[in-house]
Amino acid sequence: QHPEAAIAEERLAPRQMSIQDIRLPVLILRGEHSRLVSARQAQGMRRRIPGSALKTIASAHHHISLDNPDATSAAIAEFIASL
Repeated sequence: QHPEAAIAEERLAPRQMSIQDIRLPVLILRGEHSRLVSARQAQGMRRRIPGSALKTIASAHHHISLDNPDATSAAIAEFIASL
């Protein structure tokens, strides 16, 4: 492979990132009864993402916007208002 092609390929390669690298406002939403994301996992994400917020949506499983759309919308609106 030509050296310039290797350099270009390296620049275009996806960068391995970690959630600790996130530097934007993040709202983590989790359904109270979710079996895919435990409360412990969600809390771990909250601790690893600097400045993030965690909201548990009551009476919801994993599909929070379908299970409890009003609470989901309210959580998002509250988060946006806090920025």
